[in-house]
Amino acid sequence: MMKRFSRIVLASVLGFVACTGCTKRAAPQSSSVILSFAVGQAETRAAAELADGSEIHFVSANEPDLFIAIANYSGEIVARYPAVVENESECLEANDAQATVRFNKITNPGSYTVYAVANKTGLWGMNSTLESASTVSDLEALFFNVSPSTPNPDDDEVMPLSAVGTLMVKESLTGQADLDLLRCVAKVGFRFKNDTGAVLNLSNCIVTIHQINPTQGYLFEHTPDATGDAGDLSLNRSTITIPKDSSSDMYEMSTVYPSIAPSQAVGSRYLCDISFSLGGDTKEFTNLPIHDSMSQDIQALKRNQYLQIETRISRGLNISFNFEVMDWTPHTEDVLFH
Repeated sequence: MMKRFSRIVLASVLGFVACTGCTKRAAPQSSSVILSFAVGQAETRAAAELADGSEIHFVSANEPDLFIAIANYSGEIVARYPAVVENESECLEANDAQATVRFNKITNPGSYTVYAVANKTGLWGMNSTLESASTVSDLEALFFNVSPSTPNPDDDEVMPLSAVGTLMVKESLTGQADLDLLRCVAKVGFRFKNDTGAVLNLSNCIVTIHQINPTQGYLFEHTPDATGDAGDLSLNRSTITIPKDSSSDMYEMSTVYPSIAPSQAVGSRYLCDISFSLGGDTKEFTNLPIHDSMSQDIQALKRNQYLQIETRISRGLNISFNFEVMDWTPHTEDVLFH
């Protein structure tokens, strides 16, 4: 299944929206802001199936795994969903395609900042909780780890997503905010390309990227987008069999935290080691500079990006390497709900 951005478009309107999927609804309010947003694709909502990592997971049939905080110009959080105080917010509608939330505590026009987090169940080891944050500074100081029970980004896991945007509320209490919900992490993977014309049997395959994965990552984007000390990322397979004139059918992947290449590295770029055994001989390459197809050094890996490392083995057992950084999600879908 093609992975997609979860792009949410929030439109604030004055009034009341009919509820089709909520367990509780308050009476219409004379002053309130209603936010509507897209929450993913219907095909990911099958029974016992989680979101594919690029969309919002549902905790239950009518409850998206979503947190929203709205802050005023002074940085104070004035509204949240789910509500933490009485009558702060309420779900009006939630289904496969969209959700609508009313914020009853926003009664003044002006500029607000919207913080959105999806798939909170994919977070663990946070230094604090979303619900306890009372200011923008509290939110922006949050950092986390991805649950080690779902380390492979191609599993049907629930990858954490986040976004920050501006909401302009007019005198009529109408307005709009666009946010791109993106994964808080990046992905690294490798494969072997067989151009020898014969079957290849490899063993003891190890790829190590130096100082690319910090211990912790921020929930909202920072520069650098990491806390703690960077470490080495190691990907390895004991054996790989590759049919002739094809690529290995198994990617070895890991989620990493976005970071900037360490300044002590040569040219401040990422470096990697690649080793494997072929026909009884050990092939070992160290401190390979990671650069793109234009020979530009890759100096940073950002959220929702995918670094693919390919080792090509040609006739005569000549070996070459290719590095490519791409969007983890190759397709953007824009949906606007009024």
